[in-house]
Amino acid sequence: MPAATQIFAWALNEIGVRFVFGVQVARAANRAECQTALKQAFSSEGTIVTEAVVGESGYNNLVLKPNK
Repeated sequence: MPAATQIFAWALNEIGVRFVFGVQVARAANRAECQTALKQAFSSEGTIVTEAVVGESGYNNLVLKPNK
């Protein structure tokens, strides 16, 4: 994971950052949180980034191999 992504993830998880560059961020790690975040986003007049946390196992085969 790139360093910037790690720092952003840490900030969201550990210190509760909810705004990045002035844009509100809603984090959703499960179905209920996703529904809440999307309702919030669609009812807002401003910009909201919705971060959907997904398991990495489904993406393991998508990683580029050095020989390709």
